[in-house]
Amino acid sequence: MIQIVLRFVLGIILLAGWSQAQESREQPAAAMEGPVVFYDYACFKNIDDSSRTKLELYFSVFQNSLTFQNISEAEWRSDFRLNIKLLRGDSIAVSDSSDHVVTAEKEPQQQGKTTLLTESFWLAPGEYDLTIEIRDLAAGVRTSRSSLIDIPDFSENHLQLSGIELAEEIKETGASNAFTKYGKQVLPNPSKMYNVRRPFMFYYFEIYSLLFTETPDGMKKYSVAAHIEDGKDQVLVSGKEKIRIKVGSSSVIFDRIRISSLNTLPEMDSIKKLTLVIKVKDYDSEQTAVAEKEFYYIPRDANEPIATGQTISDERLEEIYEELKPIAVSGELDIFDELNSGGKMNLIRDFWKKRDPTPETPENEYMIDYYNKLQYVKESFAEGSRSGIKTDRGRIYLKYGPPTQIIRHDNDIGMKPYIEWIYYMDSRRIFIFANLEGFGKYRLIHSTWHGELSDDDWQKRIMIKPGEMY
Repeated sequence: MIQIVLRFVLGIILLAGWSQAQESREQPAAAMEGPVVFYDYACFKNIDDSSRTKLELYFSVFQNSLTFQNISEAEWRSDFRLNIKLLRGDSIAVSDSSDHVVTAEKEPQQQGKTTLLTESFWLAPGEYDLTIEIRDLAAGVRTSRSSLIDIPDFSENHLQLSGIELAEEIKETGASNAFTKYGKQVLPNPSKMYNVRRPFMFYYFEIYSLLFTETPDGMKKYSVAAHIEDGKDQVLVSGKEKIRIKVGSSSVIFDRIRISSLNTLPEMDSIKKLTLVIKVKDYDSEQTAVAEKEFYYIPRDANEPIATGQTISDERLEEIYEELKPIAVSGELDIFDELNSGGKMNLIRDFWKKRDPTPETPENEYMIDYYNKLQYVKESFAEGSRSGIKTDRGRIYLKYGPPTQIIRHDNDIGMKPYIEWIYYMDSRRIFIFANLEGFGKYRLIHSTWHGELSDDDWQKRIMIKPGEMY
């Protein structure tokens, strides 16, 4: 695997009022648990074996979040390990580990750089549980992320598009490395974040099963159109439709779409989750295919968790306090209620400042990451009038990230409904949430995670007793 180190300028965000979905760390500054990492993926057809799909994974690891050791007067070094696991059901499809070294000539905490990595695997189509882990070998700490991914089937003989790889930049290159595709270097953007500093969004994808014949009566043309839309299918940016000439039954597309106009739209008043939509039409077969990719756009004014001079209502300050509690260390927010509004706003600014992996830049990538998950928690784990961030499932999700696997037990004979959350990291860890009262409110009743509630007799609590109405 080849590493490329580059300055990675991300977006900026306004915490107050942000309401738009990788593992949060629960301690500030030097006490944080592990490296800051973003990841993304795209799937492509395996030309040599159509029964297997190529999965490409992309990672950006923030150097400021790694532990560097001073090897010599002018050299610093950090060693970390990337672990990747893919499960299909209960079977391990991939278990891969690789060690990496980052060197720097200056004090690494003064540089806003990332290390880009990529890995590829060939998999049968289907649904997989992906877990990645970045382990800082010097400090012995790690960050783990989990997600459910769907590997598409490209074996069918009709017009299809690969996944979309979002890129920092695409340029001609005479070199060959892990990021080279057909003579061009495609530097991925695993964060999927864009802002006003980037007037263009670069992307790469592939087209399969174009109808191609050598006969002169064929049109031998296809079109590619791109646009950006919001969550309500409203088109915000339209790219120009491009007519291309076929050279075979497949094609590769390196392109970009101008996104600078997004910052002028009145609805872009805070970070937004948007979608890049690609549509391809084959003029000979009259077939069309569509691919989509979500990303985040951060507008110009979103430059601090609470902007200087901004007035925040007491109600909103209390909401922010509740939002921070799941990742606050013991005692960190104890004085919140004793402070006036100005003191509370300063406490919130300091809270995020301590967690900023690149303090020399205006962006706080950790905060952006956390609020992605927070929005998901609010939408997914609310229980009646109780906010999702105040539920046990919401707290665990924000503190440890998404589980590798979720198993629901809604109809086990003699048992009240319960849910298992399973995390596959250095070991198998579980959380058990039970609907004890029968009103859809799931409470944490057992965990094998150190420091969380543990009850070896938890199964007795969910047994329906004789005569009990449930």
